[in-house]
Amino acid sequence: MKWWQKNLALKVIALVLAIMTWLYVNSVTSDWRTLERIPVQVRLPVGFSARVEPSTVDVVVRGAREDLRQVGRQDLSAVLNLTRETTAGPIAIKLSPDNVKHPPRVQVVEVRPGELVAHLEAAAPPRNEPVNRER
Repeated sequence: MKWWQKNLALKVIALVLAIMTWLYVNSVTSDWRTLERIPVQVRLPVGFSARVEPSTVDVVVRGAREDLRQVGRQDLSAVLNLTRETTAGPIAIKLSPDNVKHPPRVQVVEVRPGELVAHLEAAAPPRNEPVNRER
């Protein structure tokens, strides 16, 4: 008889108890929290400006209770990378947890709303005005 067949019933019971213990501990030590009004940061190409609607998002994070207690709005930011855009106008952008910068001890689960609209505008060229150097 092979080693894994001896006391098979006890091994199955031990495995089931271990899985149940892991699930219980994971559910007790893990919690969810919604952080509201997280600012949206926009990375733009040179010569463009942008207005984003809405300018803030709500972020649902998951982690240990103590870690969630220590995380604040200032630790998170939603980042939109628009550096490859070449034309002005409105752009609809889908948001995902990957768009949110966050501390490594928590996990971003959801971003609300899931879509933003960025209005890109070409920046006005600088005006060349003569400088009056009279003293």
